[in-house]
Amino acid sequence: MTDERIAYTEEMIGSGHPTKADTLNRLALVGHNNDGSHKHWVDVVEYGATGDGTTDDTAAIQTAIDANKGKLILLPKGYTFLAAGILLSGATYDDTHIVVEGTFKLKASAGSSNFGGAWVGIIFKDCDNVTLEIYDADGNRGNQTDSEYHHVIGLAGVTNFKAPYLSFRELRGDGIYISQSTWTSNTTNSSNVVLGQVIAINVDHDGRNAVSVISCTGFHLDYLYSYRVGGVVNGVTMPGGLDIEPSQTYHSVTGVTVGTANVTTVGTTGVAVLGKAVTSDATRDWNVSRVSIGNFIVKNSTTTNSGPLFKRAADLNINGSFTRTSTYNGISLDYLDRVKAELMSYNCSVGVIVGTDDWVKDFDIKVKVDTYSQVGLQTVGVQRGTFSGRIYGATSASSTFAIRTRSNSRSLTQSNIIYLVDAPYDGNNSRAFRNETGDTVAYTNCVALNCDWTGYANYSTQCDAQIPSKDVRGRNWITAMPNAGAWVQGDFVWRSNNSALDGNNMFILGWMRLVTGTAHVDGTDWVTARVSNVSPAT
Repeated sequence: MTDERIAYTEEMIGSGHPTKADTLNRLALVGHNNDGSHKHWVDVVEYGATGDGTTDDTAAIQTAIDANKGKLILLPKGYTFLAAGILLSGATYDDTHIVVEGTFKLKASAGSSNFGGAWVGIIFKDCDNVTLEIYDADGNRGNQTDSEYHHVIGLAGVTNFKAPYLSFRELRGDGIYISQSTWTSNTTNSSNVVLGQVIAINVDHDGRNAVSVISCTGFHLDYLYSYRVGGVVNGVTMPGGLDIEPSQTYHSVTGVTVGTANVTTVGTTGVAVLGKAVTSDATRDWNVSRVSIGNFIVKNSTTTNSGPLFKRAADLNINGSFTRTSTYNGISLDYLDRVKAELMSYNCSVGVIVGTDDWVKDFDIKVKVDTYSQVGLQTVGVQRGTFSGRIYGATSASSTFAIRTRSNSRSLTQSNIIYLVDAPYDGNNSRAFRNETGDTVAYTNCVALNCDWTGYANYSTQCDAQIPSKDVRGRNWITAMPNAGAWVQGDFVWRSNNSALDGNNMFILGWMRLVTGTAHVDGTDWVTARVSNVSPAT
């Protein structure tokens, strides 16, 4: 890694990442065999690798590794090693430790493939307890063909794989691609893959992903920084950043933990969890489960692509934010069971979108939406869950809704949903809560509860959805019987200005809604609730 690149990386991600001096110190610490004896260092230059950046060093590096299986292999600093198709396959490569302290440059493919239909720099297949450290990997994207299947590192059926630090640049495909033992048929999953810091930086928006997880049982990523990875390759816009996405129904991804994923991209998602149904969506037997992402930060400057997408998965725990420089859709959740999420969206047309195509069930979703041009939170097919948070900052006074429910042209009933979302009037938005006219949903055991909808001109502009409301500021605490808006049988509005008794020693507590609808006739649609000041009541 050049000094200039180290400085650039420090600028991008801050201090605390490994330096070249740290590399040598760690080599001294880890350079031991399992029995405690000193581990032999192998320098690939001693096996004929030139490291001049133009000569193909594949054979020399392969020879060095094959002759020293289970040992520490060093690609030293000061060299650029051009190679592709290096393969560590089988148990004889167990315990091998490779450190690229110079530069590993992916040889141009010329349209060829060398493993599983892809062009890969180093492949680890069916081996255990292998460690890899790369401090500068050049994907050589300017010399690769226009194909997404150019990966620097490939994992195929590995177990207990560790990569404390991986630094990629100029990717056309992926920095690291993780799948089964054979990438084109149903074979053994990779398992217990642990990545520390992963850095991926392109000069231009291009390539597929920094990290692709196709099939793996037990995956951990501590920190990802991906900058300008994700662009148009072979006419298709790539995801960009972190993509957890089985390609086939026989793939599976379970037991995922991600610390932080910081992604700047023009790709479709930036961060995505996209499963597949093994049999059908009706059975909800998706092949992605138990995914936890502690913090994702995605920035996207396009006006057409979607944002972070979470679809067809179970037991999802995610926290993160999405920012656009030009408004378009934000964070989407669909086809999900058992979700806990805390999501922030900024400068999107629709901030957070839930259940557009199928049910999201059993969830706790907190949203913070700021600066939106159409809708803050849009919910469609949702069952058994709670929405909370705050929505503010509509950029237009024309048809902007803090919360909007709709059926997406399906016949839907939202059931057992609690909306605890503050949506005060921000000077622009048309409604706090909207049930889309002509595309409405029905509600069963749903309620807007204990939130702030203050500041609207009247109840009609505040809410046009016939959803029960309880203890909503600006709606359930008022001075007179409501005379506008949609209300539900059983709604109760507390009188907020009790100050005097009437002629019968009675206080007016408020008004109880007798029927669901939009009419407001005293005694028909509402009844006044009173309490006596004396006992017995007079």
